[in-house]
Amino acid sequence: MILVFASAALAGFGLDRVDLLSADPGTFLADDISRFSDSPTGVSVRWFEQVSVVLDTPAERLHVGLSLASQSLAIEQSLGAWTAWQAGLSTSLGLPRGAFVDVSFRRGAVRVAAAVNLHTGATWSRPQWTSIRVLPAIAVGVGPVPRETAVWMD
Repeated sequence: MILVFASAALAGFGLDRVDLLSADPGTFLADDISRFSDSPTGVSVRWFEQVSVVLDTPAERLHVGLSLASQSLAIEQSLGAWTAWQAGLSTSLGLPRGAFVDVSFRRGAVRVAAAVNLHTGATWSRPQWTSIRVLPAIAVGVGPVPRETAVWMD
């Protein structure tokens, strides 16, 4: 019975990619990677927290990103062969805490993007949006070859 409800709830959703290095929340490169020599275990945990599963939604061009560190809702628009731009809202357990914009290159199963994040660090225990950080980020994802690009690869 649970499987029936779960499959009905996820109807129309599909895997777009898994971002091994995610642009949302985009703090891994800016805050964590430089501490690797001091705390390799802590940085490894932070890396795992930011790995994001990105799903296509029934709404065209709308993606949902899910990771332990952040959740996002983003719209993506093609710029031409293998390139696109994306803009999204970043949340933490439903609390809006930032936004991001990226430009990506996707060829086959690999997607690479350069992004800019506006990150507030707001939490449910401290919902304050007074200090905003602007962070550069890089995203690297892998996933099934999108139908619209499969034609380009022939």
